[in-house]
Amino acid sequence: MRLAKRIDPDRRLLWGITLLLVALWLVDFIVRQLPSPLPTRWTRGVVDQLYLSCSMEALWRRPWTIITYTLLHNSGLHLLLNLLLLWLFGDMLLRHSGWRQFVWSYLGGAVVGGIAFVLCTSLLRAGGVVLLGLPLVGASASVIALVGYMVGAAPRAEMPLPLIGSLRVWQVGLFVFLLLLLAYGGYNVGGLIAHLAGVLWGCGLGLYRRRRQRSARQQATLQDAQTARYQQLLDKVQQSGYQSLSDEEREQLIEHNNQWLDQSGHN
Repeated sequence: MRLAKRIDPDRRLLWGITLLLVALWLVDFIVRQLPSPLPTRWTRGVVDQLYLSCSMEALWRRPWTIITYTLLHNSGLHLLLNLLLLWLFGDMLLRHSGWRQFVWSYLGGAVVGGIAFVLCTSLLRAGGVVLLGLPLVGASASVIALVGYMVGAAPRAEMPLPLIGSLRVWQVGLFVFLLLLLAYGGYNVGGLIAHLAGVLWGCGLGLYRRRRQRSARQQATLQDAQTARYQQLLDKVQQSGYQSLSDEEREQLIEHNNQWLDQSGHN
């Protein structure tokens, strides 16, 4: 109970994802070190039911794999890099936009990345392109969607980094994107496609959020200006009487009164 109180409520989501991913990787790693036939049974009974195949037919048979593939990782380094991005950008997203946007970005990145992976690899194979046929595993599409979201929502926000100092979000996002191209562009076309789809999903959500916030600020500024003008007209009436208002000022006063009455009626 005391430990739960010490953890920031917004970070409980990050801790939950982290513990789940680490626990599954540890279990997978330990089981694979055991004598045969336990590793084979584990792979067929659990791992094969979680990873996302590049086959559309397999996806129809195991539709849950469009999400569960994010629970598996190829190596400890793969997991470590995903957790690094999760905490760098996930924590920032939670503070900027809240847990709902985090969930939309994370799960949406997984689904969109998985669908793009299956569709594109199927189309490439149909077109005669020779692919390795590797399944998709890892939370990379989800965490890269968090990167895309912050780049779209707050590209000029400052991100403090150990040993480096503060950089703009768009600068860190660009660096991550270039590393992504170097890491996956040469051999894992399916993984690259899933990552790109996750980036685009997150960036689209972030841009939409940014546009809504800008529209809300503009609306608030307009309302403040209208309220200030209304107060000026009331002060003028109080000091000099209604007859001192010009025709335009009277129309403004009447229009503002009508708007106030309409709002009161709806409430």
